[in-house]
Amino acid sequence: MIGSLIALVAWAASASPTEAITLSTWAAGRPDLAPELLRICREESGGCKAIGAHGTRHNPPGETFYAAGKRAGRVLPAECPATHGTATAAAWGPRGMLGLAAAYHAFRVDRCAPAEILDWPIVSAALGLAHLLELERRGFCTARARRAAWRAGVSGAADHRCRRGLDRVARRD
Repeated sequence: MIGSLIALVAWAASASPTEAITLSTWAAGRPDLAPELLRICREESGGCKAIGAHGTRHNPPGETFYAAGKRAGRVLPAECPATHGTATAAAWGPRGMLGLAAAYHAFRVDRCAPAEILDWPIVSAALGLAHLLELERRGFCTARARRAAWRAGVSGAADHRCRRGLDRVARRD
C-alpha cells in the first residue's frame, strides 16, 4: 500500500500539464472542467507546457502582485523571509502553465510556499481547478464568463456573471 502511494505521488510530481489537469479534475469529481483548464493551459503557456514566471504585455510586473498579496495577507515577508522576502517580489506575478498569479494562489498550498510552487504542473492544475470552482461559486456559470474573470479578476468581469435563476445550469461555450 505505502509503495503504491509513493509511486502515485512520484508520478503526480512528474506529470505533464495535460496529465496533471486530467488527474486533478478526475480526483475532484469534476472531469467536465478538464477541457476548460486545457484550453486555458494552451493559451497561457503556449501549447500547454510546464513553464515558470511569465508576464504578458497585459499584466503588471510581479512586484505589483507582491504588494497586493502583502496587503491581502497572502504574502508574508515577516513570517517567511526566505520565501516571501522583498528579494522575491518579481516572482509573484503570473506563473506556471495556467498563468495564475502566485501572490493570490501559492498560500493555498502553505502559508510560506514560494511563488515557484505554481511551476509544478500538478500544483498548478489543482490550484487552477480550485480557482474555477471558486469562480463558479461566485456566479460565473459558463466557461466564457469564468475565462473573463480569470483574465480580469472577479470585479473586472462582474458584467459576465450569470443572471440569477436564468443561467443556473452551466453551458458549454
